[in-house]
Parts: sequence; C-alpha cells; structure tokens
Amino acid sequence: MRENDILALGAMDVIRSEFGLGIPQELAIVGFDNIGLGGAPAYGLTSCQQRASEMVDAIVEMITGKRDAEMVVIQERFVPRSSA
Repeated sequence: MRENDILALGAMDVIRSEFGLGIPQELAIVGFDNIGLGGAPAYGLTSCQQRASEMVDAIVEMITGKRDAEMVVIQERFVPRSSA
C-alpha cells in the first residue's frame, strides 16, 4: 500500500495553501513509501523506502522451510529531500 506518502503530499498542500506555513522552515514532513511523486520538485518529500523484495524473500524462505519462522528486521532506506 502506498497511502502514507500520498497522505503526506496532501498534508503538504494543505499546510502551504490553508495555513501558509513553509516546509521545512516551519514544519517538517516525512513520509513512508517513497513514491515517485514525492521526489517531484513541487514536493521534495523526505521518505523511507521499504525493501519489499527482501521482505518477500524472507517470508518465502520461512514458508518453504528454508529459514526458521522468526522476527526479521529489514532496515528501510532513508531518502532525504527538502521537506525535512
């Protein structure tokens, strides 16, 4: 699902147009998904990108018995841009 960055972009629009606040001068915004639109110059949304392929690989290995069923921590990739 990709709604987190979409919600952050919508919040940025409202923060700028309805409240007249500057991003990041007065309010920093960080999303979680790293969708393409977030990188557009109009937004420059700082985000975290999930490593979906690594998550899928770990789950498949657990299901097929190639790995013990255990909690796995997969570090996301931080994508800094101008919103924070």
